[in-house]
Amino acid sequence: MVWQGDQRLGMHVSPWILAAAVALTGCDRTIARDSPAPGPCDLLYDRRPDDESTCIELARAAHWAALGHPSDALSAFVDLDRPEQRPGLRALTALHRARHDTDPLARLEAYARAYADARDADELAVATMAAAEAVTATPDTHRAEAEAWGARMEEVAHDTTHPAVASALANARGRVAYDGRQAEQSVQQFLLAVGHAQRWWGPDTPEVAQALGNLGRAHRQARQPEQARAAFERALAILEADPGPHALRIASVLGHRGAMRMSEAEYAPAAADLRRAMELTRDRLGPTHPETAHARMNLAVALGKSDELSAAIVQFDQAVDDLSRARGADDPLVASALINRGVVLARQQLLDEASDNYMSALAALETPAREGSREHVFALVNLAATRMRQRRFDNAVQGLRRALALSEAAGRGSSLPMAVVHVNLCESLGATGDSATAVTHCQRSLEIREDHLPPEHPAVTRARDALTKARAALEGSSGGAPP
Repeated sequence: MVWQGDQRLGMHVSPWILAAAVALTGCDRTIARDSPAPGPCDLLYDRRPDDESTCIELARAAHWAALGHPSDALSAFVDLDRPEQRPGLRALTALHRARHDTDPLARLEAYARAYADARDADELAVATMAAAEAVTATPDTHRAEAEAWGARMEEVAHDTTHPAVASALANARGRVAYDGRQAEQSVQQFLLAVGHAQRWWGPDTPEVAQALGNLGRAHRQARQPEQARAAFERALAILEADPGPHALRIASVLGHRGAMRMSEAEYAPAAADLRRAMELTRDRLGPTHPETAHARMNLAVALGKSDELSAAIVQFDQAVDDLSRARGADDPLVASALINRGVVLARQQLLDEASDNYMSALAALETPAREGSREHVFALVNLAATRMRQRRFDNAVQGLRRALALSEAAGRGSSLPMAVVHVNLCESLGATGDSATAVTHCQRSLEIREDHLPPEHPAVTRARDALTKARAALEGSSGGAPP
């Protein structure tokens, strides 16, 4: 899933207002505040009379996108993205092109050009917007890249009193805080983004809905489900008022709401949200686009959770086929789909086939660049769980210890998923006769869950029960009281 942060200046304004807005010129170092008609060139400090024809064309292309013709808009932005333009205007054109490109790599490449050209031209507001939007455009799976863009953004952060720039900065800072698990700071930044967007674009505009969608994610991370639900529902209400141009934004909000519902065991509503998100993405981007395959994979996970196992396998198979064609069989998203497919197969008692899926995923993930990634650890943990069910406990211990070591090296040793690793190590070590070490892992599993979950949570109760059982086993094997 991708963060929502692209600020489409002028997209909801009528064509004649846009034309009037871009007909104004000026070369001072200020930007108009609270303009009733924000135009594509409003961010330029050094705005010249010769720029106006390009500004008008940018406004027209933005309006096509607003009317639900993104491919026509992108074609226009590509045509306008000419190397002979002076750096400032070239940076602005690349910025608009990036906002409408559905290819993730091309989008980030355009943001990089916009940032570099804007810095060369001393157009720091454009540079700030390019870096901020690149933060939110970077996929969740590339957090280091998002962090690097955040550092570039802070180097040039400029004109933060301009609501559009301030909104982009708040969205980006919220994303960086979210990635750093700083939930409260993330919530505060996205609240600022909502306020700035309302000031610049109005209360019921797509830009406000974008910030609300991000705010919902932050509330969810902060364990504020009611606030998250309210933010998602308000964002959807704004976007659904005119769904045609905003299909991908609607899909994004539905995807995040579906993920929240799934975490709350509301599997049927989650599957409904994720199915519609996949269909909207497929209809807009095509059936083999990586975003469609990713959305399909999320749907398959929800179907598996709701015990629609055969339907989940069908979706996983399609996702693997589409991703393999689009990105290659060794792509991390293909590996992720294989891992999740293995989970469903294991629930169907097809343990050998599940193991084959995990091993195929590990073959793609056992590289220097991917070793220790969340997907890599996920594959190791699920393969070990399958080995446990096959009563191959020595193999399970080996895989679990490696998963734990990799997570600790990556600074994730105290994360909630590691509680599962510890409890599985506890069980596997107990089965091999190492009851003393088993107790230490059950104890650590309980500590992690108590740090992350309320005392009455079922997972905490299960961890306490596992620790009690491990201590009883140790006492029985030693003939004395456990330590």
